[in-house]
Amino acid sequence: MAQQYSLTSRIKAGYRAFDSAQMYRNEKEVGSTILNFLSNNSQLRREDFHFTSKLASNSSYDAARTSIRRSVQQCGLGYIDLFLLHSPYGGKAARLASWKAVEDAIADGEVKTGGVSNYGVKQ
Repeated sequence: MAQQYSLTSRIKAGYRAFDSAQMYRNEKEVGSTILNFLSNNSQLRREDFHFTSKLASNSSYDAARTSIRRSVQQCGLGYIDLFLLHSPYGGKAARLASWKAVEDAIADGEVKTGGVSNYGVKQ
């Protein structure tokens, strides 16, 4: 509840971009706070907010695709603006499979943009 109050205060102060991640376990709370604010404020729309989330771990295509869908459902916002591969762990094959899952989520309208986080030059 305290985090929700804090997020609402930040929205009222003008914040429009929010960072989330499966590993942070905050997708549902951040998404519901945005939706609650929107339900009481007709001057803003979902499109006025930028919601980022991240894949917890690279593994197989199916696992990543399922995980992305779960994130979209958890946040409740209809789509995720930016979805990142949170780390390069898992090896090259897992990274490529996970990236393909992000590309397909973009094609299906679940994610607007994909990217990577915590990667080095070698990856």
